[in-house]
Amino acid sequence: MLKNIRSKIKRRSRMTGIALYDIAIATILVSAILSTIVLSILIHRVTNLDNLLTSTEQLSARVEYMDLLRQKVYKEVITEAMEFAPKGKSIYQLRGDAQTKAQNVLDRLTKHYRVPRYVIPAIQFKGILQKPGDAGSTPGCEEPIRYIFLNEILYLRNYEEYIHMIIPHEVAHVFVCLRGGYEEDSHGIEWWSVMRDLGFQNPLNEIRHEMDTEPVYDYQHILGNLLPPHYSPGKPTIIM
Repeated sequence: MLKNIRSKIKRRSRMTGIALYDIAIATILVSAILSTIVLSILIHRVTNLDNLLTSTEQLSARVEYMDLLRQKVYKEVITEAMEFAPKGKSIYQLRGDAQTKAQNVLDRLTKHYRVPRYVIPAIQFKGILQKPGDAGSTPGCEEPIRYIFLNEILYLRNYEEYIHMIIPHEVAHVFVCLRGGYEEDSHGIEWWSVMRDLGFQNPLNEIRHEMDTEPVYDYQHILGNLLPPHYSPGKPTIIM
């Protein structure tokens, strides 16, 4: 009987060993399969990452190219506009004239109202403002004004009108904001009163300009924007 017990134990040991061997083999196979799957996923992700990097590089190169193209087009437009500007002055001197004029107008207002002197915000020139026909633009009074925006194409082509009308118009907006802002409309009584103090007898007539805006619309069209060329060129447009 003892022999039978020993024989059974040996058979069971052999069976257990075989089972453990099978389990080990199965574990190895499962691990290999999982490793293959994980490796496949990693390769797929790396491939996608390479494609993404390639797409990003292509997009970056395209954006850089478009920026260079815009700069080139703008330079050509400004060169043409310089033909209408006062002779003997560089583009930098003409830009400086606008900044100087703005500060002089603001100094005149602070002296008239007997308030401390303010430093005029920087003038920033653009090819197109909110709308192609806008001559100038000043942000609202909700936050401190950092810039006065002027359309450089129109400025160079209409230098005298900017110096005598457009810039005082925008500085009047700045002064109203510095003094507390508007009660209702940006071209309301506060702005109207300041413009009268600057010598404009009928400020409401100064809200619109009659400058030829066709070059600005042409510039916008060249850049591939939505409005076509000759879109209401020369139409009276709100100065802002």
